Amino acid sequence: MPLTLITGPANAGKAGRVLDAYRAALDREPLLVVPRFDDVTHYQRELAAAGVAFGGTVVRFVRLVAEVARRAGSTGSVLGPVQRD
Repeated sequence: MPLTLITGPANAGKAGRVLDAYRAALDREPLLVVPRFDDVTHYQRELAAAGVAFGGTVVRFVRLVAEVARRAGSTGSVLGPVQRD
């Protein structure tokens, strides 16, 4: 599964592109990574308002590594305290 990074200036339509791609990938269990907990709840609400409640996950950056390990089938410790720092 590819990783897509969308960047650009404020008000350039990035959120719309991200949400369109997320909705298009629901059959592949997409993962939307956002920086803050407030962003998680914001995008979950926005997706739910558009009828998208199941099929993907919205997480913060701190959960990204754990999710990658889970999807790769790793069962051990993901990162120790030194790596997390």
